[in-house]
Amino acid sequence: MFSIRVRAVGVICAFLILMSGCAARMEQMKLGMLSQSDVEMVRGGLPTPVLLFDGLTRAYPRKRGILFTASQLNTAYGSLLMIEGAENSACLYFLKARDYAFQSLYSRNRHFRNWFDMDFDEYSKHLLRFRKKDVPYMYYAGQAWLMWVIADGSWNSVADVPKIEELLRRIIELDEEYNYGMAHALLGAVYTSRPAIQGGRPDEAKKHFDRALELSRREVLLIQVLYARQYAKLVYDRPLHDELLEEVLEANLQELPEDMQIMNMMAIEDAKRLLESGDEYF
Repeated sequence: MFSIRVRAVGVICAFLILMSGCAARMEQMKLGMLSQSDVEMVRGGLPTPVLLFDGLTRAYPRKRGILFTASQLNTAYGSLLMIEGAENSACLYFLKARDYAFQSLYSRNRHFRNWFDMDFDEYSKHLLRFRKKDVPYMYYAGQAWLMWVIADGSWNSVADVPKIEELLRRIIELDEEYNYGMAHALLGAVYTSRPAIQGGRPDEAKKHFDRALELSRREVLLIQVLYARQYAKLVYDRPLHDELLEEVLEANLQELPEDMQIMNMMAIEDAKRLLESGDEYF
């Protein structure tokens, strides 16, 4: 997830850079987005680039870079809405983000175009066609899809969990270190999306959360937040819940990866809310 400081000139420059095809400058711009640390600025400014890239996906539906950035932006905005308690609105952005990422995937595998209607076996077979270079697109598809399930919470959304799990497992097979090992944390969230009596796997989840902490060197605070929210609450482990969240609040952002600034700031806000509501849950 990432942010962008939006001004009219900035939006125009972003558009010109993208259309020029200058990959190096595009990467620099994206790093600038990721390294923002003012959540209030992001909250007010993010809708503009979301709208911009939504429009660009219609004008350039086969450009993977545009689809990828649109997926990231929609996921970021959906996450902000979710932290604020606007789950219904967040769902709309998570679904767009998921679909943009999948659209970029079937630009490489035309047989994957009907991914949503495939039965599980066919879907799994087509996942095997993707390679390590496809992992970023696979990751953002899986992340947005899972965030939608968590935000939506209906039985209809939970029915998608097996396909999300299979996607994340394939990502881990191809490149478990991508994005600081976050695929492990997401898989942990999948395994804790349901109680054990309904098919959840908390013991497996714990292994994946621990592996994510190891790969990230505990520098991506969203992992600790997911661990606390998904696992510790599910198994009613209050000491672990509070320990993970207090670790987040004590973190020094200046010592953490620059490209994780906005994600870590959002994790801190979420950790505060989870700690404050702990007495109501445990």
